[in-house]
Amino acid sequence: MEVLTAYVRQHTPWRPEEAQQDAAVQKKSEDSTGKSEPSEVPGFAADIQAIMTVIRRRTRSFDNGEPDFLHLHETNLSGADLFQANLSGAHLYKANHFKANLERAHLSLATFFKSNLTDAGLSFADLSLATLQNADLSGADLSYTDLTEANLSGANLSIVWHLTQEQLEETTGDENTQLPPDLKPPAHWNGKTDEQIEGA
Repeated sequence: MEVLTAYVRQHTPWRPEEAQQDAAVQKKSEDSTGKSEPSEVPGFAADIQAIMTVIRRRTRSFDNGEPDFLHLHETNLSGADLFQANLSGAHLYKANHFKANLERAHLSLATFFKSNLTDAGLSFADLSLATLQNADLSGADLSYTDLTEANLSGANLSIVWHLTQEQLEETTGDENTQLPPDLKPPAHWNGKTDEQIEGA
């Protein structure tokens, strides 16, 4: 895993400045209605796609047959198929995940610090039914990210970009989930809501 993830970091680095240039070009190419078309995500090279398949199918994880967390930080994982992958504790910070399939992925303790999960064309990552317990998403852009039935218990979302109350209402969480000051824990979450704390 160390060799494979090192290969991914070397051959698919994410360069935010290039993404910004692409967004600027796309903005200029908007149609007459003012709407932009969803971005096309280029496919991975065969070797990178093979590594994504290995990572998705692996049964071991940190402290369960592997000596270290996965290091996929600062990589371009746009369009990656990581459905149901065990990425517990993975270092995914400063990485590009837009249009990645992370449905049902195990992401407990994973770090998404300053990660990108969307793009200018409204292509977004799928984190539905994902386990994000105690994950760090501070600084991540969650615009349009699908969080349906995602488990955010204990997750740090205190400083995230473009998270909406509507997105939160589709998730589960608890009293340890850290939210931005303008958002409130949904009533169906376990633990106390802000109103219950104030009335205690």
